[in-house]
Amino acid sequence: MVKTPASFKYPVITVLLLICISKSLHADQNDPLLNALFNKLHETNSIRHAKNVEFEIMRLWNLSGNKHIDERMSLSDTAMRESSFKKALTLATSITEEGPTFSEGWNLQAIILFFMGRYDESLKSVEKTLALEPRHFGAMIGKGDMLARQGRLKAVRNALQRVLILYPLYTSGLYKG
Repeated sequence: MVKTPASFKYPVITVLLLICISKSLHADQNDPLLNALFNKLHETNSIRHAKNVEFEIMRLWNLSGNKHIDERMSLSDTAMRESSFKKALTLATSITEEGPTFSEGWNLQAIILFFMGRYDESLKSVEKTLALEPRHFGAMIGKGDMLARQGRLKAVRNALQRVLILYPLYTSGLYKG
């Protein structure tokens, strides 16, 4: 007698689970879960809870729904962390070309350009990120840092005020001078 896996005994449950899993694997800045997460981020009184919500938001932002783009995101991030900025930028640029509506591709490109000291180009990528995901607090923080380096303090204040509206408990990474 052959045993049937439990998942095949309940096909409706199996299908629903697969749909849920596939939706979570194909997230991006348009994922409907983000609205609920941003509400939690705004309402929480716990820094620990806020950090957990921040992590989940960033996890969703990093999923493009395209395995080739996701692989290049990982490779580009690794290259950037290894200070191989030219390689990282080549990969990030290929991501923005293939997935021009994927905000995190533009954000990654902005970060790499920032580390390369190419602030004007980085700001352009940040603006593309924010056009696609206006709630991208990471891009706002990066923008604030670049504006501070340019001495544009009023614009820095505006950028950081936008961060704190979305993420009132945000404390790390603010420009310190």
